[in-house]
Amino acid sequence: MEFHSEDAIYPVGYVSTRYYGSLKDPTQKCMYTCKISDVNDLPRFEIASDDNCPPIVGDTPDVCHSLLLQRINDALSLNVVSTRPRGNEFFGLTHPTVLHLLQSSPGTRKCIYYKWCKFEVVKNADAYTEDNDAGLSYEYLQRSINFCKYKMAPDVLQKPDDYVDSKDGIHFF
Repeated sequence: MEFHSEDAIYPVGYVSTRYYGSLKDPTQKCMYTCKISDVNDLPRFEIASDDNCPPIVGDTPDVCHSLLLQRINDALSLNVVSTRPRGNEFFGLTHPTVLHLLQSSPGTRKCIYYKWCKFEVVKNADAYTEDNDAGLSYEYLQRSINFCKYKMAPDVLQKPDDYVDSKDGIHFF
């Protein structure tokens, strides 16, 4: 019962990897390994980096992801990225291919709280892309870091290429 929610199925032994900013220096790319294991019949979620920092462990993907984002902010001494967690996305559990594979795995019909997704086969479908969220994407994290640094010292730093001034004085990138 604990190995699923309405939004995701949490298979024991699941492992995914993704690149994101390093915990030591968020401006550097780092490989993260996300794992789901079983500890005393409860799911254990882990995000481990290849930069030799201790792994982040929690009882949900959101707890792990929120802790990761907070550590990124702490490493920068800035609130560059929102700590609003999107753990299922960071773990890759919402990727359409992963969802399809999980839903077609034996025993998943026992996940009574999970809301099933329908899949359609589409020829020439566009490739799946992550949304433009600094909490999920290394590239958007870098854009956010550059934007925040520029906002702190606009007289010293070069304006980011994607920085736009609006008529209202609101800044977007």
